[in-house]
Formats: sequence, C-alpha cells, structure tokens
Amino acid sequence: MMTHTRRHRQVVSRRGVAMLLIVIALVTGTLLATAYLASRDNSGAIGANVAEASAARWASESGMEYAVVILQTEKDWRTRHVNGTLFADHPVGAALVTLDLLDLETGLPPTETTRHVQLTSTAVSSGVTRVTRAVATVPVGEETTVDLDLGEFGAFVTREMKIADQASVARWGAALLSDKRPRVPVGTTATSAGSVSVSGQATPIDTTVFAGPAASGSLLSVSNGSKVQDLRLTDNVVVPAPPGPGVLAPTLPLYPTLTVPAGGKTVLSSSQRYDSITVQSSGELVLQGNIAVVSEKDLTLGDQARIVVDSGKPRLVVWGDVNINKGGIVMKGDATVLALFVGDDVTITSGYFGDAGGWNESVKRGQAGYMNPSRLIMFSIDSLLSDGRVWQLTGDTLFKGRLYAPSAAVTLSDNAALYGNAVVNGLTLNGASGLFHDPSMNTGRGYTNPRSKVYGPDQKVKFTFKTLASMDDVSMLAASTLEGVVVKGLTGLLGSVDAQTDDPTVPGVPTERPIPVDVTIESAGLTLGAWEGRGTDWKQTPQRVEADSRALAARIGAFDTAQFTGSNVLQRTTRRNDLAARATNAADAIVAGNYALAESELLYIFERTGGNLGVTQFMVTGAAQQSVRSESGRLQRAADGL
Repeated sequence: MMTHTRRHRQVVSRRGVAMLLIVIALVTGTLLATAYLASRDNSGAIGANVAEASAARWASESGMEYAVVILQTEKDWRTRHVNGTLFADHPVGAALVTLDLLDLETGLPPTETTRHVQLTSTAVSSGVTRVTRAVATVPVGEETTVDLDLGEFGAFVTREMKIADQASVARWGAALLSDKRPRVPVGTTATSAGSVSVSGQATPIDTTVFAGPAASGSLLSVSNGSKVQDLRLTDNVVVPAPPGPGVLAPTLPLYPTLTVPAGGKTVLSSSQRYDSITVQSSGELVLQGNIAVVSEKDLTLGDQARIVVDSGKPRLVVWGDVNINKGGIVMKGDATVLALFVGDDVTITSGYFGDAGGWNESVKRGQAGYMNPSRLIMFSIDSLLSDGRVWQLTGDTLFKGRLYAPSAAVTLSDNAALYGNAVVNGLTLNGASGLFHDPSMNTGRGYTNPRSKVYGPDQKVKFTFKTLASMDDVSMLAASTLEGVVVKGLTGLLGSVDAQTDDPTVPGVPTERPIPVDVTIESAGLTLGAWEGRGTDWKQTPQRVEADSRALAARIGAFDTAQFTGSNVLQRTTRRNDLAARATNAADAIVAGNYALAESELLYIFERTGGNLGVTQFMVTGAAQQSVRSESGRLQRAADGL
C-alpha cells in the first residue's frame, strides 16, 4: 500500500499589509493637513489687520492728496508749519491725520528755500495707525524765478565736447533725486557737425544733448552705439562772462611771496595780496572769513598740501597758473563757500577739491559722497599774463564743485572725476574719467523748460537775458529789475518782486494749481508680505519686543565706529550712540505701553540704515547696515502690531 503525502502550500495573508498602508496614508494625510492648518493659523490675524487698516490707509492717502494740493496752490507752506508739522489731527472720515514735512537737503523742517521735501501723512483710526510717505520737488518762486546760471546742464560747451575711451557722463549717485533717474542735460552753442562726439567705450548714461535751432542735424556723433538724445531748443542759450574777481589786476612786483613750509600751517583771517603762493608738502593754508587772498602770479600746492576753507565765503584770486600735485582744497563745515578765480592755466594731478570728509575718498565712478557743488566754484578770468587757458584734471583727481570758464579748454583724463557741472569752451573726457551731474541743480526754471520765464511769448529768449553780458551781481540785479523776476545766478537768488494778491475764489470754478509739483510715493500701507509678517509679529508679546529692542541697542553699541558714516570719529561715535539710544528708547516706551513711540524710534533706525530712499544721510554703512536695517524693520512692524 502506497502512502501519498500531500504538501500544502502556505497561504500568506495580504490583508495585514494593506491595512498597514492605509494607516500610513491616514497618518501622512493627517500630518500634512495639520501642518497646512498650522501654517495658516495667522490668517485670522491677517484678515483682521486688513479690515481694521482699510479706513486708516484710506485716510492716510487722502491726507497725502490734501498735502499735494497745498503744495500746488499755496506759496507759504514753507513757513506755515510748526516744527515741520503742516497740520495735526485733521479729521478725515473717522480718522485723524497729521502731515509732517522734512527738507531732504538739510534733514530739518522746511525753510523759504526748500525745494525737495519729504511728506509723511499719518492717520490714526480706532487705534490703527497707517503712514503714507512721498518725496516732492517744488520749485522756489515758480511764478517769478528765472534760472540763468546753467546749473541745469551737466556740461555746457561753447565749442565742442568729446567723450572718448572709457569715460562716463552720468548722475551723481549720492546726490538728491538721483534715485528718480532724471536725465543728464548737456548743452552747446556750437552748430557744426560732430561738435559733440561719443567714441570708444564711453558711456553717457541717460544723456540728452540740447543745441540751438540752427545746429546741424549731425551735431551729435555717436560711434559706439550709445543711446543719446539730441534735442533742439527754440533759441540759443546765453553764456554770460563770469563775474570779475573784485580785485585789481597785477601791476608792479611790490608784494611778498607766501610760502607755507612742509608740514607747516598759515592762517589768514584778513585780505592779503602776494606775488605768488606756494604750499609745500603736507602744509596747510587756512582761510577764515569773507576775505580776498590774491596771488599776482601762480598758486602751487605740493604733495598732501591743502588749502582749508575754515569759515565764511573767501575769494582766492590767482592771476597766473594753478599747479596742484596730490594736494587740494578742503571745505569745512556745511556753510563755507569758496570762489576761486584763475587767470591762466590749471594743472591738477591726483588732487582733491571737496568736503573735509572726502580727502581720501575713492574716485570710483559716480559714488563720491555728496557736497553741494555750488559751495566751490572755479572761474576763469582775463589775464595780462596769458592769452589762452588750458585746464587739465588728471590722475585720480576728485573735484566736487563747479567750473564756470567759458574761455577755457578743459580736459579730464585718467581717473579724474568732476562732480557738479562745467560751463566751459571745450570739454574732453579721456581715459576712465567721469562727469557726474547733481540733478538738484536743475530747478526747471532755465533754458531746458519751454515754460520758463527765460522765454517770451514767441518762445525766444527775452531781450534782457539775451543781452546779459556778465554773471556779476550788478548785471543780474539789473536784469531782475527790468523783467520783474528773481534771477538765480552763480551766487544765489538775486532781486525781488512785489507781493501779488491772489485772485478771489469764484464759486463753482476749480481752484487753479499753478505750481508744478513732482511727487513720488515711497510707501503707502503695507505689502502682502508685510501683512503676513504682521500676522506673525502679532504673536509676539510686548516683553519679547522689548527684549529684542534692548538686544538691538547692545548690538549697535558694540559696532566699531568705522561702521558709521561721518567726517570724523566724533561724528561717527555720535551717530552710533544716537541709534543705540533710539533702540533703548523703544524698549522703554514698550514698558510704558507707548507702542506708537516705540514704533517711531524703530522706524527712525530703519530709515537711516537704508530703509527709506528719501533719507539721504544714512548713518550706518558696511556690514552693519543690512543687519541693523533688517532687525529694526522687523521690530518696527512688531511694535505697530502690539
């Protein structure tokens, strides 16, 4: 009998594996759903913020519109404010609006000469605060001012202008309004083809050439593909002679020679006349007060030698040549002004002309620190010693100021850079040199504006201005009287007009807005990213914001003074201490429950570390700038949400 053994195949159950996969899927889905919901847990706060802030934002923007109307219609807004506040707690709907003004050139409340102003409209509604900021440019004396000093042009030539090699023509990066990217006007009275040429790898950036109506259609020659506009004015620009130096021309050699020895120092506080002036290596000649210092022959500055304008508005008159090799002229403070009159040739090699803080400044293209160029003007004058004028700026020369020399042929070569403007006979830019225009010098009341009072109804230059022979004050005042306008010359505004009574308002007729105001909104309310940030910041307690503000104060106080801007150690230290104190004030304000003050202090830090392009005097530089700006901005939003 045979026995058969049946082998049973083992049956493996798959139901357990399937159940495990289902459980894993459920757990994964639950985790993902929970994570998503957790990421959205600030949606309610964001929605509440949007709803609560709508009214405040509308009121803030309405306040800004109201402010612009005031600037367009009223001439006395510059003096009506109280410490920079034009109006306070003005009712707009259910909100109260306050409008603050700040002169962007001085960082102080506006004065009668303010042209560039920051407007801050702050609205408070049901405890919610919203701020709208804008920058406005308002001409001074729009109806009655004529600009004749040709500062509107980066360069104006009576013969020719050549931009070659790797030379540049552009805006002065640190100057007010440069961030608005205005074009750089270049003008000429020349008419021949090729009088203005661009060649090599030269880069004229956003440049417009203005010429008279009779200029050749080929006046502008561009051989490298650069985009340069070529426009025609309705009449020729008038280039008056420079003002005279106000001193007698050289006579007999009766005067001593002034020599400042190497490393020595000579201070002049009264008018003096010399046969020649020499400042040897590292020597210093200091000018104080409204004096006139005359050299009947030459002025020579050696290596690191300098002329320091310590106070007042002195005149330095050189009837012969100016020779400077690695020396220069330094303008102290913010109010000093120097008029340098030169009768013959100028040779400046790696020299420096400008504010005290920039003596060792790099000539990097367009990036020099700002100084009002009208504080330092170099004029050409008639000379008995020479029949020609050749002015050369070479090497690493850095010149912050103005050249007004209609009879001089000027050449910039190597890395030489002129920041300001030049009115000359001929201008050549070679090598890697550069001309960088200050946009704030263009008031909009000169030749490039067809609505300017320079022109008559026929769009021709008025006879009074066309026959203006000199830029001296007497001639300018005579033109002011004849035309009944204030004229802007090289020494500022001259003349006056009788006060005019405004026409009464006619019911039903819209109020005229005769004053052109150029407005750029910088910020209004918050971006979507900021709303989300605020949703998160809302979760922060006052104690946390206070602690972080104190930590920010400690961080700022620990930075080396080199991380702060300023012309000297004392100024840099003062700015560091100021910002650290602001952060401490914010922390103290949070403890006291004054969250608005805390936000204001933190906003101050944020703006002065680059958080607001309208603020031109940043206090922090280098590696510290980004970290302080980021943290102060975060804490400002958090304080606003408390």
